[in-house]
Amino acid sequence: MTEQEDKMDASTVKKLVNRIKACTFLPYLNKCDWSIDVLSSIEEFISTDRQMICLFYENNILKATFCIPDARTDSIMWFLKTPDSEHTNLNTSNFLKLISFGKMDTQVEKTMFLLLDSLYSPFIFSWSASEKDQFFEQYRAVIQELCSLRYKFLGMPSIYIPTIVGKFDETSKSISEETLKVLENILNVYTLEIQKCLMDTERVPTRCEYMMEHIVDEIGYWKTRLTNLRFITTLLSYKSVEEILTILKQHQSILVHSFNNALDEIKAAKVEAKSNLNYLQILWDPVMSLYNVQSPNDVLTRLPDIFVKFIFIFEESEYYNKWSDISRLYEYLGNQIVFICRKTIKMSELFSGNTESVLNKLRVSMNCCENYISIYTKVITAIDFLYFYHCLIAHQNI
Repeated sequence: MTEQEDKMDASTVKKLVNRIKACTFLPYLNKCDWSIDVLSSIEEFISTDRQMICLFYENNILKATFCIPDARTDSIMWFLKTPDSEHTNLNTSNFLKLISFGKMDTQVEKTMFLLLDSLYSPFIFSWSASEKDQFFEQYRAVIQELCSLRYKFLGMPSIYIPTIVGKFDETSKSISEETLKVLENILNVYTLEIQKCLMDTERVPTRCEYMMEHIVDEIGYWKTRLTNLRFITTLLSYKSVEEILTILKQHQSILVHSFNNALDEIKAAKVEAKSNLNYLQILWDPVMSLYNVQSPNDVLTRLPDIFVKFIFIFEESEYYNKWSDISRLYEYLGNQIVFICRKTIKMSELFSGNTESVLNKLRVSMNCCENYISIYTKVITAIDFLYFYHCLIAHQNI
């Protein structure tokens, strides 16, 4: 206990406790969670020389500790006294000046990323040239890896934009070759990340536990692709990237040309993704309604509308007009029909003795799939003829 505790009256302690309660932001925090033990710990933090207190949930119970807890928890609220608090009596008027507070969550890689970036970036270029060049390459590799951890888990491209480039004088001609290599490595990482994003063609099944893609996954793919392309465009428009390009252009780096080509490809890919998504959106309602059918017999009546939309996209879309595109849509629709059929067949019914019911559902499912194949064959033949006719007309016009 300190002299501060003796001088602090009960009303001030109560006000400061309420101030800490008001500043505490934890998920699902309720008034009834403030137990006597937690409130007593807060009072001790306020009125003694305790420097820190952490508030957190463990097994759905709010707890307080005067150190970093080792419990598994999603969020921790911390309050820390500043050095000035040792010589100043804490009260409601100087609370924000003498007490700093914040929240830690489970995004460890994000916390480390921001910590290292803010720690080294401001002063690294005040080091000697040899120290700077050797350290910066290792620093960049570590931060890039943390950046990858941060964004790859979110399914997004990982591009680290360094903040230290601004320490350069853009007109300076006295940049070492080692530093230029570091900047070229950064630009090369950008180019490779752009190429990875452009080459990504993976459709992730979200509806089927058998890992069969549906049309909603195709729509989701183009949504994600457009989001990632916009994300990359935004990152690469930062001033730091312009500074890297300016420096490398001044020193005639050969990587600048390939990077600019990648930027052009990004712009074209964004236009394509936006166009494809606009056309594919017309399939959303009809294919989503298929998930609600109670029997495979109800599927066939919905197919004509979907097939007409397929042909419309194939005919009208500027980009989504290749045979591989239309074939993919029919394949994914077939996967969805199989998924619907499998959902109606319950093996538990078979083992419980309802053999006739299960066999009847199997016959209905087989008829549904056979009818789909039959309709699909006729439609593809018609599209093939239409495609041949368009090619013939185009050849005659030439």
